[in-house]
Amino acid sequence: SEAPLAKRWLEISREALRVAREASRRVRLEIRTAYTAEDKTAVLRIGKAAGEALLHDPDSAVLVARALESSGRSAEAIELLKQARRVDPQHF
Repeated sequence: SEAPLAKRWLEISREALRVAREASRRVRLEIRTAYTAEDKTAVLRIGKAAGEALLHDPDSAVLVARALESSGRSAEAIELLKQARRVDPQHF
């Protein structure tokens, strides 16, 4: 029957969302901790590792953009903020 299969897919989807939220929370915390410690290298490393997920967390994207700018990488900072704004225009 399709009902057990549909139920299983729903469970898998919920678990995937839970894992994604937890990963996002950890990235956000790591970026903020590194930024507070003024560890630009770590902020940039974590931001790069986060990939496109960073674009869905505007506050973290701003911190990474600030680290980019203070590292002399203004063009990359601006591009990151533009991309984040496209994903979440109401935040900017």
